[in-house]
Amino acid sequence: MKDWNPSVSCIIATRNRKRIVDRAIGSVLDQIYPCTELLIIDDAGSDQTFEYLKKCYANHPEIAIFQNEKQMGPAATRNRGLDLANGQYVCFLDDDDQWLPNKIERQLALAEERYDFITMTRAVYVLDGHSVFQYGPKIEAVTLRHLFRRNVIISVSPLIKTSLMRRVRFNTEMWCGEDYDAWIRILKGGATTINLNEPLIVLHKTAGSSLNKMRKSKFRGRGQVYAKHKVLMNPQEKLLFHLMTLVKLAVPDPRYHQKRVQRLIGIAG
Repeated sequence: MKDWNPSVSCIIATRNRKRIVDRAIGSVLDQIYPCTELLIIDDAGSDQTFEYLKKCYANHPEIAIFQNEKQMGPAATRNRGLDLANGQYVCFLDDDDQWLPNKIERQLALAEERYDFITMTRAVYVLDGHSVFQYGPKIEAVTLRHLFRRNVIISVSPLIKTSLMRRVRFNTEMWCGEDYDAWIRILKGGATTINLNEPLIVLHKTAGSSLNKMRKSKFRGRGQVYAKHKVLMNPQEKLLFHLMTLVKLAVPDPRYHQKRVQRLIGIAG
């Protein structure tokens, strides 16, 4: 990429995560290929995150910090970031996760080959702050067929042409699964895409009762995705989608359960 230096915007939507948002911000600032700008939008939180960030990052000209007047939800907050972004490429990061330092560099190496949508399906999972393991399928390029079964794309992984993402945007009527819906619409539109099979994303998860709430939210999100995109599916894909939806609601995800994680680590060791 010696003679190719595209600009990259990163958008972090945050709400009441003052205690941990620095980890996500630090992982953007530590990128080998630096982001041109980091747009942080506080979704009308109540823990003074906005004031904290304005004070802590006042000396970082590449960081711009905004606050919604009222809670808008993740989709609308990310869309606001899209409206503000100046980079040729855009990417998103959740306030509780992080990137490894070569994430942007590795994705831009693929974008240089004329890809619009560079995804990842593998990530490093950290459970309760101490258990680490890798998870996710290896895929050359994500297709609609993959997504009609489940959302294999790590939500904070894609690097996307900003012009493309502005056309697609996130559905503000969805408070869960809005990324899943957006990825389907990107592929439906014929974007050139490739998958990077390296776990360059770190997802921080917490085991416990909150997982039940998350599972039910994802169930509702999948229902909305199905209602919007079932016309694209053949009968077999519709059946598989329904089966996967029921499995996700009924079966606890093994990624977030300590005994399963310890067994995986034991095997890896």
